[in-house]
Amino acid sequence: MRRLLRAAAAAAVAVALCGQALAQDYPTRTVTLIVPYPPGGGVDAMARVVAEKLAGALGQQVVVDNRAGGSGLIGTRVVIKSAPDGYTLFLGHTGSIAINPSSTPMPASIPARTSHPSG
Repeated sequence: MRRLLRAAAAAAVAVALCGQALAQDYPTRTVTLIVPYPPGGGVDAMARVVAEKLAGALGQQVVVDNRAGGSGLIGTRVVIKSAPDGYTLFLGHTGSIAINPSSTPMPASIPARTSHPSG
């Protein structure tokens, strides 16, 4: 029991001496939400609702960027080629995330191999 108390006391002292670890501020600029379909569709409508809620939660502007064409491949490739910094997000559906990669031989269109999860 004494060992446990000593270890707990040592851990408490170590934590107090280390101070606070400060995380980087995120976001510090506008976040872009890429939608690989044209404006006015179901995915676009959902993206606008998500962008509004996300902007409120983050305290930063979230812009919906529709990149239609190629059954969603154009928008998907924009996201795949973007920097993995968390400022470019993607909102698609099974067509752009699962079906296109299995039917397109180009490796640049496979989100699971080239993208990074957020959160």
